[in-house]
Amino acid sequence: MKLFSDITIRKRLFILTGIVFIGISIMIVLFIRLDSVSRELKEHMIEFDQVKINILESRKHEKDFMMRNNPKYIEKFNTTTGQVQSILMQVIEEHDSPELQRALADLNIYISTFKSYANKKIEIGLSETKGLRGSLRKAIKSAEAELNKLGKPLILKDILMLRRREKDFLLRLDKKYKDKFEADFQTMITNLKALEIEEGIKNQLIQLSGAYKDGFYKLVQAKEELGFSETLGLHGKLRNAVHKLKPEIDTFIQQEMNIYEKKMTRTVTINYIIFILIILVTGINIYLFVRSLAQALSKSSFVLEHLKNKDFSERVQIDESDEISRISSSLQDTMTGLGIMVGNIAQSAIELANSSEEISSGSDDLAVRTSEQAASITETSTTIEEFSSIVQQNANNAGEVHQTLN
Repeated sequence: MKLFSDITIRKRLFILTGIVFIGISIMIVLFIRLDSVSRELKEHMIEFDQVKINILESRKHEKDFMMRNNPKYIEKFNTTTGQVQSILMQVIEEHDSPELQRALADLNIYISTFKSYANKKIEIGLSETKGLRGSLRKAIKSAEAELNKLGKPLILKDILMLRRREKDFLLRLDKKYKDKFEADFQTMITNLKALEIEEGIKNQLIQLSGAYKDGFYKLVQAKEELGFSETLGLHGKLRNAVHKLKPEIDTFIQQEMNIYEKKMTRTVTINYIIFILIILVTGINIYLFVRSLAQALSKSSFVLEHLKNKDFSERVQIDESDEISRISSSLQDTMTGLGIMVGNIAQSAIELANSSEEISSGSDDLAVRTSEQAASITETSTTIEEFSSIVQQNANNAGEVHQTLN
């Protein structure tokens, strides 16, 4: 595998840097995505914590209204449940969840049931002077006032017994007191009819008593509609609606948490995989890069080793085209040139040696001939000297002859 055979060292470093940069960039993007998912989960958890808080506050306002009969808690209830509605509708737009759809439907049932409950409480009367309770009080007070004028203690006793049945019912919310009220009412009517008073007054008392009875029956019916216990009537519907609402929201929250946890786990897993791949790819590339450099340096070292040993004939195959390989190739070319040059020098030296031998031989021959010529010259010089001596002698003889002649 010659991955780097045609790539320069600079390009290799760029490639390795690019691989690491791309891997780190992908990891950064995934970490940003992970942070986004985490923040999104936190935002949803804040929203649903607010939903839970508002539901608890709504229940508190509901209980406060039941205990204190103060209409301000109706407004508080409407405000907190309206906030829950708004959050649920917003989340439903983002997540089409059946649990949230059911939760919103149950919330609407809870709100409408509380509205009916509050209206029924207002109908009954938030105090003794309002609603059905106020009508009862007004009717019985009128009857008591008329009877006080007449001074009939027996009838007053009957009215007090009716009022006792009324209080017992309001205190215990048991329908048996309605039956006792009915029996005591019939006794009172019988006693009224037996009174020896004006018919107009008697009829007025019977009419006031009848109004009291009708009011009490309406009160019993309204209380029954409210619910004689937490599991009955409107009270029971309120309880059921809010008890269904909480687990549905909890189920959705758990599902959302599971979804976001899966997203976060998947993102973290992908990050780990990419991190491992970056390490593997980088490691493999560095290994191949170092191995390629080591091979190129080994070839260069091999060439230089033979060059040191004055061996210009050794050659290595170079397939790469990186800088070190080009240096190795240049070394080989240099060795080739040096080998040729050394060969030429050796040839020239041989030729020079041969020429020197020829010159030396010629010099010896010349020396011999020069010696012979020197001997000949010496001999000639001696002859010339002898001839000069003879000539001189002849000249002297000629002078003497001349003198003699004179």
